[in-house]
Parts: sequence; structure tokens; C-alpha cells
Amino acid sequence: MFPGKQAILDELGGIDESVYDGLVADFAEQTKIQLHQVREHAARGKLKDVADLLHSIKGCAANLRLEPAFKAACEAEDCFKSHSPGTETSARLSILENCIKELH
Repeated sequence: MFPGKQAILDELGGIDESVYDGLVADFAEQTKIQLHQVREHAARGKLKDVADLLHSIKGCAANLRLEPAFKAACEAEDCFKSHSPGTETSARLSILENCIKELH
């Protein structure tokens, strides 16, 4: 169990650790797919779709109390909203991808 995990489990109503671990694994797998979609939508100029996906990732990370992924998703979303897709946004997405990889 990683540090602080018991506090997260308690905060989420005392759910079983295996249930939480399953939710985190599902989140990681779904987010990998969504990040691929984010990059595709950004390349096609579908900015609303990118914003929607990043907002969804951010919300899921918050619900699971995955602070590094939540923070990275916030930064990617904020960067995307304030800039056109480019190098800085791509770097933020890479940080988020690394956070998701660390969940495995």
C-alpha cells in the first residue's frame, strides 16, 4: 500500500483496497485511450473535444484522489485553454502520460 492510500480509502467511504486498485487500473487504461484521442483531436483542430477529454480525465483523477494525475491534467487543460496546441501543451500531455504510467 502506498503512503496515504489508507487515508484515501477511508475518505472514499472505506472501500476495499482491491476495489480501489481496480478503479485505478481502469482509470489508467481509459486515460491512455483518451490521451491518444486528445492528441488526434488536437492535430485536427477539434479543440472542444480536447477540452472535454482533459476535463473528464481531471475529474476522474480527482475522484480517485490521484493528486499527481489530477495536477497534471489541470495543467494540461489550463495550458490548452490558454494556448493553441503546441510544444508547451504537448509537454504537459507527456507529463500526464508519465503520471498514468506510474499507476501500474
